[in-house]
Amino acid sequence: MNPVDVEQVPFEARVKKEYSARVCISIPPELLKEFDEVARREGYEERSKAFQSAVRRFVDQSRNDESQEARAAGTILVLFDHKRRSVENITRLIHTFGTVVVSTVHVHLPEPNYLYIMVVSGRVADIASLEQRLRNLNGVIQLKITHLTIEEAAKSLEARLPPSSPNMAGY
Repeated sequence: MNPVDVEQVPFEARVKKEYSARVCISIPPELLKEFDEVARREGYEERSKAFQSAVRRFVDQSRNDESQEARAAGTILVLFDHKRRSVENITRLIHTFGTVVVSTVHVHLPEPNYLYIMVVSGRVADIASLEQRLRNLNGVIQLKITHLTIEEAAKSLEARLPPSSPNMAGY
């Protein structure tokens, strides 16, 4: 590969290109050792990528704490006892939050357990409201939510759903 003479590259092309910023931080050696062990277990091949991921999570958590108006996308896992009329109650709630719940899957587990997996997208406040309502349903054994704050990606996802989609049909 031939080296590129930077002077021959138009100024606009050089200015628009994004580069990573180098930073220097101080961290206690034991914490760094633990971080490297976790990064290796999580499959990171480069420490920089692991730090970037950790910083993103830190920033996302801060956004969530600051603004219930922030947009997010993620999943809600609900383990429930189907013998306690939970299926009907969860289905009713999913329809109530139809603009937030993008997709669902339910899995039959050993009796009497079912697992609902919900893909959600919308305002953090709306997702949190759904989570709270699910936690209070009779028959819910366990619930776990994971979401990431997003900017325009959520709007793009909602724009791609057809208006006739059952999840977007004015619930």
